[in-house]
Amino acid sequence: MRYTTILRYAPAWLIAATLLPGCRGGAVAPTVPQLVPPNAPAASPTAAKSWMAAAANASYLLYITRPYAGTVDVYTYPQDQMVGQLSGFSYPVGACTDKHGNVYIADYEQNTVLEYAHGGAKPKRKLSVPAVGPVACAVDRRSGDLAVASEGNYNSGIGSNVAIYPKAKGTPSTFTYGKMRSYTSCTYDGAGNLFVDGKPASSYDNYELA
Repeated sequence: MRYTTILRYAPAWLIAATLLPGCRGGAVAPTVPQLVPPNAPAASPTAAKSWMAAAANASYLLYITRPYAGTVDVYTYPQDQMVGQLSGFSYPVGACTDKHGNVYIADYEQNTVLEYAHGGAKPKRKLSVPAVGPVACAVDRRSGDLAVASEGNYNSGIGSNVAIYPKAKGTPSTFTYGKMRSYTSCTYDGAGNLFVDGKPASSYDNYELA
């Protein structure tokens, strides 16, 4: 079973949605009716425990980060049926996926990235980010490397960098660019090149792309 991914961001990163199509034998995953358990908790900041419907991993899934609620809500696509909620975050912002359908959630306040299996309710791995305020991530589909962009302290630029984890694990290498004081987004192209957007070192400069 394989999954392809599309990553979308709403303005001001209020919502980060990750679309994870699933397939069986090359065919589109079937519609899965009534996946929500009858006693599943509602999507709210008070939801204390992560949950996921048992058959959720057989469906196309849409992951929506809710920074102010501290949760990530999971829906079927395009049915828009809620089938899970990941909780325990302080301020989840960035979201990305790898070619296997694993989902990575960047927690801005905890300076961590949590990895979940497609449709999984418990994290597979927790990565510490050597910076302040991770806001975006991307996975190179060729190598499996995970890139995490951190905003840092906006006024001073302290703690901002791009960390790259080989095979999405272990200790990362970190990179900075003198013309940027903080980083806002990142993505890989099909050849494995990493593109990073950020805020300029000088207020007179335009936004930079490295």
